[in-house]
Amino acid sequence: MRYVVMIFFVLSFQVASAQCSGIDEKETFPWPWSTQCPFPWESIEGKWMATTKTGNEVYYDFRVISQTQDGEHYLIVTEYNEEMKILARGVGYSRRGELGVLAAMHWYAEDQHGGFWLQVSSFVDEQKATPLACVRKNLKTAVKMTPFGQIQDNEAPLIIEKMPASTGLAI
Repeated sequence: MRYVVMIFFVLSFQVASAQCSGIDEKETFPWPWSTQCPFPWESIEGKWMATTKTGNEVYYDFRVISQTQDGEHYLIVTEYNEEMKILARGVGYSRRGELGVLAAMHWYAEDQHGGFWLQVSSFVDEQKATPLACVRKNLKTAVKMTPFGQIQDNEAPLIIEKMPASTGLAI
């Protein structure tokens, strides 16, 4: 009987690991029905806009400040509300080969303390897209906020759209 129980546990472990082995976290995180693409460093600088679930507009300004010989990238991220008042500001970082940027954002208002992690990534709406699809398909860029000290929720990220330089917004 002892051997039967041991075989059961071994088989259960192998079945569970086989089911999970097809999941590539870099490929699907955090959008399970799409494919994350290499970060668009060549086009990220500038003003971006998103519409929240409540219908409010939020703006982001991305400024690349450094790229090291090791392939690390750093950028400054500023978040604005509809009145173009600064909500949060932070520095983002990405190591060589990473598909996204993680920025430590801090609330700007004096009466607010703490902040949140802002994940910025680009993706295409295909679960198993080829690398070529990241160039040829409709590449989207999105942000996902997670308050410091909390686990990332299952809310969908905000899709952000780049604003033309001619919009005249004073960010």
